[in-house]
Amino acid sequence: MFQWTYIQLHFAANYSDIYNEIKEVLKRHEELQRLEKERQVGIRSYKGLMVSEKMTSNKQIATTSKSLQELEEDFM
Repeated sequence: MFQWTYIQLHFAANYSDIYNEIKEVLKRHEELQRLEKERQVGIRSYKGLMVSEKMTSNKQIATTSKSLQELEEDFM
């Protein structure tokens, strides 16, 4: 029967700890890659570009007291 020495047991325990830590680091790295990929997809989709809350209709513009020239100056 094989008997474990102290050094072998110590090495096995350290190896297990290191292995678990590497697994955790890889999980975090994969999660960060996934989040970055989702962020890039969101940027490319322009989903925040044409939001109805940010848009104004011609009727809304006409009801304000500003003329077209004043609106153009505000835009610049």
